[in-house]
Amino acid sequence: MRDALPRILATGALPVLIGHGSPDDADRLRRDLAVPDALPLMTDPRRTSYTAAGWRRSLAGVLSPSTLSAGARAWRRGNRLGRLAGDPLQLGGVLVVDPDHSVRFHHASRFAGDHPDMEAVLAALAS
Repeated sequence: MRDALPRILATGALPVLIGHGSPDDADRLRRDLAVPDALPLMTDPRRTSYTAAGWRRSLAGVLSPSTLSAGARAWRRGNRLGRLAGDPLQLGGVLVVDPDHSVRFHHASRFAGDHPDMEAVLAALAS
C-alpha cells in the first residue's frame, strides 16, 4: 500500500490502518514504517473489527509455504520483520468501504503476506 498511497489519496479516499497490538505497538509501527501522521492508525486488541470483516486466525496461514515465499519477496525488497505485536496467528485483509458503509471491495488474506492486487483496490476506489 505504501507505494500506491499517492494514487489512493488522489481518489479522495482516506486509508485507515487497524492493527491488533497495543497503542504502544501502533506508535512503534507508525515510526518504523514511516506511516504519515495524516493517516489514522488504530488498534483493536480484541480483534472485533477483524472478526466483523471475516478475517481469520490461522496457524496454517502463518506457517504455509506461501507465507515463506511472501516473506522472501518482502526481504528482497528490504522489508524486515520487527517485533511481533498482537496475535501472531491473526491474518488481515483490505476493505474499501463507502461513507454509507457499503463494502466496495473485500480481501481476506489466506496466508501471512497475502495482499490484494493494488489495481483492483484502486478500481474499487474509483467506482
